[in-house]
Amino acid sequence: MAFQTNVFRDGAWVTETVDLRTVLKGQANDQKEFARSDPLEPPCCGILTRTVVESNRAHQILSVRLRSPSHNDLAFVGDHFIQICELRNGRLRNVVRKNDFGSRIRNACVVGSPAIPELSDDSLIGSSSEPRIKMEEAREGLFSFSQAGRSHEVTPLPPQMLMVALESGEIVVLFLTSGVDGKPAWVTASRTSAPDHLRLGFHLAVDPSSRYAVLAGPMDCFCVYELASYDDMNDRYLSGERVRAVRSVRLLNVRGVIHKITFLYPRPGDDHHIILLIVLVKGGKSKTVIYEWELGDNLATVFSMERRSHRMPDEFRLPLLIIPLRVQSAFLAITEDKMAVCTECLHGPPKFQLVSLQPAPQTDRRRGRHKHSLWTAWASPFRLPSYGKSHDCIYLAREDGVVAFLEADEDSNISRSTFLQPFPCNISTAFACAFDNSTDVLFLASESGPGGYWRIPPRQPTEFLGVISVATTAVDFAITDGSSRRQQEPRPNDSTTLWQRPRHQSPGRIFVGGPGDGTQGAVTEYRYGLRANIGLDVDYGPDVTTALMVPRDFSSADVVAPGRIPFDLESTTMIVIAAEHRSASYPLQDLEGLSNATVLDACVAEDCVAVSSHTGSQFRIHVFKVDRSLLAFTPMRAIDVDGEVTCLALGPDYTLLAGIRQGTRSLLGIGSLRQPTTRLRLVDLIDGHPASAIEGIESVVMVGKTILVGTRSGDMIVVTEGSDGMSISHERLGAMAVNLRYSHRAGAVSPTVLATCDNALISIRFDSWNQLTKPGAIHRVWPVDASQPGDVSPPVHFATAVDVATEDDAASILMISGPRLLLAELDEEPGLVPRVSSVSSPVNRVMYCQYLPCLVVGMSGTAGTKLAFIRPDTGKEVGQPVDKTKTRQPNINGLGHPDDRILCLAEWNCKKDGKLWNFILVTTQGGRLIVVSAEKIPATEDNDLQYRYWTQFRRQGQIAQAPIFSALGYDEGIVYCQSSTLVWESLELAEKRLKLLKSFLLDSPAVGLRLTHPGLVSTKDPRDGDVVTTSTNATKLLALTARDSLVALDHIDPADPESPRTELRHVDPWKRNGVDFLEVTIPSPRGDSSSESVVLVADREGSVLGCWVPWQAAERECEVVFEAELPCAVRRFRTGRTRSVWERWRRRDGADADGQPQPRYGRIKATKDDAEILGVALDGSMREFTLLSVPAWRLLRFLQNLALADRTVCPFRGALGRDEGRAAEMEEDPEPRMDGCLEMHVDGDILKRCLDARTLEQLLARPTQRERLVELLGQLDGGRHTAGMKVVEGDYGEYFRLAYDVLEYYLSPAF
Repeated sequence: MAFQTNVFRDGAWVTETVDLRTVLKGQANDQKEFARSDPLEPPCCGILTRTVVESNRAHQILSVRLRSPSHNDLAFVGDHFIQICELRNGRLRNVVRKNDFGSRIRNACVVGSPAIPELSDDSLIGSSSEPRIKMEEAREGLFSFSQAGRSHEVTPLPPQMLMVALESGEIVVLFLTSGVDGKPAWVTASRTSAPDHLRLGFHLAVDPSSRYAVLAGPMDCFCVYELASYDDMNDRYLSGERVRAVRSVRLLNVRGVIHKITFLYPRPGDDHHIILLIVLVKGGKSKTVIYEWELGDNLATVFSMERRSHRMPDEFRLPLLIIPLRVQSAFLAITEDKMAVCTECLHGPPKFQLVSLQPAPQTDRRRGRHKHSLWTAWASPFRLPSYGKSHDCIYLAREDGVVAFLEADEDSNISRSTFLQPFPCNISTAFACAFDNSTDVLFLASESGPGGYWRIPPRQPTEFLGVISVATTAVDFAITDGSSRRQQEPRPNDSTTLWQRPRHQSPGRIFVGGPGDGTQGAVTEYRYGLRANIGLDVDYGPDVTTALMVPRDFSSADVVAPGRIPFDLESTTMIVIAAEHRSASYPLQDLEGLSNATVLDACVAEDCVAVSSHTGSQFRIHVFKVDRSLLAFTPMRAIDVDGEVTCLALGPDYTLLAGIRQGTRSLLGIGSLRQPTTRLRLVDLIDGHPASAIEGIESVVMVGKTILVGTRSGDMIVVTEGSDGMSISHERLGAMAVNLRYSHRAGAVSPTVLATCDNALISIRFDSWNQLTKPGAIHRVWPVDASQPGDVSPPVHFATAVDVATEDDAASILMISGPRLLLAELDEEPGLVPRVSSVSSPVNRVMYCQYLPCLVVGMSGTAGTKLAFIRPDTGKEVGQPVDKTKTRQPNINGLGHPDDRILCLAEWNCKKDGKLWNFILVTTQGGRLIVVSAEKIPATEDNDLQYRYWTQFRRQGQIAQAPIFSALGYDEGIVYCQSSTLVWESLELAEKRLKLLKSFLLDSPAVGLRLTHPGLVSTKDPRDGDVVTTSTNATKLLALTARDSLVALDHIDPADPESPRTELRHVDPWKRNGVDFLEVTIPSPRGDSSSESVVLVADREGSVLGCWVPWQAAERECEVVFEAELPCAVRRFRTGRTRSVWERWRRRDGADADGQPQPRYGRIKATKDDAEILGVALDGSMREFTLLSVPAWRLLRFLQNLALADRTVCPFRGALGRDEGRAAEMEEDPEPRMDGCLEMHVDGDILKRCLDARTLEQLLARPTQRERLVELLGQLDGGRHTAGMKVVEGDYGEYFRLAYDVLEYYLSPAF
C-alpha cells in the first residue's frame, strides 16, 4: 500500500510517494533511537500500608443478646468493624471486636429475640437469681423454643444473631461462642453472596418472627431471605455440623426507586402472618406497596403477582423514618416537620392520622441550612410482654440532641409524648436503648465528637453514666517534631535537615483537628497504649510522710493521725507481719547484724526478707526467715558484697538478686538461697551494651528465668540463662532511671512488669509462646479520668499492681503522682487513648509552628475565620490577637469574615540580606493572603506563657474573591495557587510589601505545593534541541492539582539571576482527583549512591500511588511505581519520628555516616531522618506507609497471598479487592507478580492477623512453600539474617521465628 505525502527535503517541501512499510519501519527506528537516548528505568519498590488507628465512628448501635440471655450486649457497627460491649450495672466494657470483613459494612440488624418465660410485674420484684430483663414477646419463629420440653433448655446457640451486609455483596450471619482460651470467639452461621452492582443491604430489615429478612438496594430491586428455624440450627450446631441460617432466597424488581422497606407487626394471635411494606418513589410521587404471606409459603408464588400500590400524601412523600408499631399493624411516618400514624394498611389505602407533637426548641447543636433539625434514629425499649400486647413505646432522636418519648395505645393512637432534657451532643443514626437495673439506658453516638449513655429513671432527671467512643472527623493533623516542615523545604548540602538530636529525644506527638460538634471544634491528640481508668484520686499533700487507711476494695483513702499507728514515720521501719489478725513490727536496729549498720534497701518474697546495709565501706546483704506462727524473724544468711549495693530483689525459687556498683562498673549479683553460699555470682552487664559504661542499676526483677535490670540511664537490660549459656540484651525506655515492679495477677494469661521512666508508666508483657525468655510487647500506660477527657495524663513516679476485686476482673494498679495517690483499672488490650481539647469554632487546618513552638489552628464558624494558638501540653488557647501597635483586638486584620474559610496554613522562614523572619501564611476561600507575625509573652506569676500575633502583610490576591487553595514560603518569597493560577511573589524590604514576579496557569487548582532539589536534571538546549543532563542545585516546584494529578515545574528564585523561566517539565498522564501528596526518596536502580524522587499521591477515590518523576529525562511523563487501594481516602500526609523510644531502639541496625540508624529487613528509608509516614482519613482513621525493597516486598507479598487464600485469616472475599480473580490461584501459586501497580502493595492489616494468631506454620503447610520461605528470607539484607541457619530433619523452626521477627519489625506500633 502506497500513498503521497509532503516531506521536507533540502530546505524545500516536496511531494513523494511512500509505502506503508517504509513509514512503519521509520517509526520503529525512531522508537529505538528514543530508547537509546533515554535509558532511564523507573525504580522498583513496594509499599506496605497498615492501620495504626481505626475509625471509632459507629453508624449503628444494636442491643443484642449475642452470647446468652443474661449478657446485656450492645453491638457498635462502624464502616469496617463490629465492637461488642456489655452493659452491666451502669458500666460499659469491651468484650470482643471483629474487623476482618475486608470490605465496608453496608448495614446490620439483629435476628431473633431472647426466649424467656412470661413475666409479670410481681415476678420481677425481688428476683435475684436471674437478671431482671424486660424482653419483647417471643413469637414463634427463628429463636422461639418449641413447647415440647425445650422451653427452659440451655442450648449452645445464643438467643440472637447479627446479620451483616457487606459492600462486597456478602450477607453474613454471626454469633459468639466461647473459644478454646475461654474468650468470646466469632462464628459465621451463614454466608451468601449477591451481585455487587445491586448494592443489596442499603436497606435491611427482619420480620418480627425472625423467619424472613429483606435486603434492598438504593434503586429498584430487593431480595427476600427465608431463614431457618431455631430448632434446625440448634440441632445442626449440637451435632457439629455447620449452621446455615438461610434456607432460600428470592430476588425481585419493582417499578420505582425503593425509598423505605420494612416489615410490619401482625395482629396479636396471628404470629404466622408476614407483612412487608415498601415505599416507592416514581415520577416525583411516593406510594406504598404491601406484600402478605403466611409462614412457610412458597416465595415464588407470593411474589409472582404484582400488588396494588397506594399513593402517599404529598407532605409525607419522602419520610425520614418509617417505624413499625406493635399494635394494629400500623406504622409511624416521620418527616422533617410532621408525624403521622398510618393505619388500615392491609385493607386499602392507609389512613394518615397526624400526631400533634409540640416541637421542641432548636438547640445550639443544630447544623446545616435546613429550617428544622432532622429526626435521625429511633429505638424501642424493653417492656413486659403483657404490656407490649396493647402498647408500644418509642424513643425518637433528633440530630441536635433532642430525644422524644412516644407511647401508642391499643388503638394505635399516640397517647403520650414527652421530650427529655436535651443531651449535650449531636445524635447520628447510631442510637439505641438497653435495659439495665430495671431502667432504660439510652446510647447516643455522634458523627463528630464524643457521645455518651444516660440512665432514664422514671420521673427523675436523666443520669449520665459514661462516654462512648469519641468519633473524630479529621480535616487535618500535625506532628510536633517538625519533620514534616523540613520535608517541605529540602536544601542541597544542608546538614540541618538531618536529625542532629540528643540521645533521648521525646517522640513526636500527633494532633488531629476536626469540626467537633459543629458549634465547637476539637483538636484530638492521638495516643496509643493501655488505658488506665482512674477511680480513686487522693491528694495527700506535698513533702510529707503520710499513712493512709485504705479498705480492702480501695474505695476510699483516709489520712491516719501519726499517734494512731504503730509506725515511726520519721525513720525507717521494718515491714509489718500479719497473720490471723495478729501483727508485729520490729525496729531494724533490733535485728541481728543491723544494730550498727545503715540500712539501704529491703524486699520481701513469700517467707523471706532481704535487707541491704553498709558499715563504713563494707556492704552486706542479710536474709531473714519469717515464722508466721510465732511472728518472728530468724537469720538465714549474711552475704558480704564487694562494691555498693544499689538495689535488691528476691526472685522465684528463692533467688537473690542485687545491683552492685564497683567503680565505673555495674554488675548483677545472683545467688540461690537454697544453696549454702556466702558469695554472689557477678555478671558484667556491659557485654553487648552500646555504651562504654552503665550509669548504675536502679531496680531488678525476675520473671521465670529471665532477669530484667533497670538502669539509671533509662535502659532495661535483659539477662536470660539457658542451656547454651547466658545471653544479655538491652532495651531503651527513656532517659531517666527505670524502676521495675513485677505485677503478675492471678488469672492473667501472661505475667507483666510495670516500669516507671521519664515520669511515665510502661507495661512490659511476656508472651507464653516464647517460654518467657524475652520481653514481648511494651506499651505506654495512660492514666485518664473519664470525666475529664481533655486533661493531660498525670506523671507517674511509682506504680505497682494491687489485688482488688472488680466486676470486670480487670487489673488494678496503684500509682503515685507527686502528691497524689491514684488507683486505676488497667485495660488488657492496647488501643487509641485520645485526648480531646475543645476550641471555639470548627477546625479547618492544623499546623505545628516550630519557632514558637505551639499548635496553630485555623477555624471558621458563625463568628468568622480566626486563628488559635494552643499549647500541646495543656490544650489551652494561649494566643492574643493584636494590631501592629500591640493593642489587643478581637481578631487580626484580614480574618473574621463569617462566610470565609481558611484553606491553608504554612510556616515561612524568610531569609533576605542576612536576616531571618518567621511568619505564618494564611490563605482563605475568599481570596485573602495573610502573612502573620507572632512572638512570645513571657510567663509571670499571674499569667502563663502567651503568644501575641498580628497581621504583618495582607493582600487580596491577583483574582478578586477567588479561593487561594495552597501556599508555600521559601527564602525570599512565596508561591501560592489562586483558582488555577500559580503566583510567585517576593518580599521587598524597602517597600515592606510583596511584589509580583510571575504567574502560571494550570488546568485545575493546585491543592498542594512542594519545593524539591532533584540534583541531576535533563533539559533541552534551545539552540539545537539536544537533551543535556547536568548536576544542578536548581529548585523545582511540585504541584498536586485537584483534577489533573501531579505536575512538575521550574521554580523562580528571585535571589538567583540565572533562575530559568517557568516551564512545565513533567506531568502524570492519568487524570486523578488529587487530595494530598508527599515526596520521598528511594535508592536508584542504577546501583550507585544516588536516589530517585517518588511522590506519594492520594486521590479522592481512596488510592495511594507512587509517582516517579524522571528528572533526568526531559519532557518524559511520570510513571507509577506502586499503587494501593485503601478503605478510606487519605486526606493528609505527614512525616515525623513518632515511634516510642523502645520501638525505635528495637528497629535499629547500626548507623550510617551521619549517625542515623539503618533500617533492617529490606525497609527503605523514605526520608533523610528515617521518619514515619502517616496519613489520616476523614473518618479519623490513620495509616502508616512503609517503603519496601524488592526482596522485602517479595517476602511479605508471598505471605499475604497465602493468607488471602486461607479462610481462617481472610474469611470474607472482600479482602481480595481486585485480586478476587486470583483467589483460586493464590493457594497453588502464591508467588508475587511484579506489575508495578496494585501487586506491589502489601496489606499490613492482613499480616497483623497472621502475627497475632501465629498462623505462619499453618499457612505454609506444604514443603514447597516452606522451601520458598527459606529462599525469600535468605534474600533479605544480603542473606546475613539466615547465615548459619539450617533445616534439620524437616524442622523450619528457626526460619519461622525469623519470619515472625520480620513481621514484628514492620508491624510495630507507629506511636
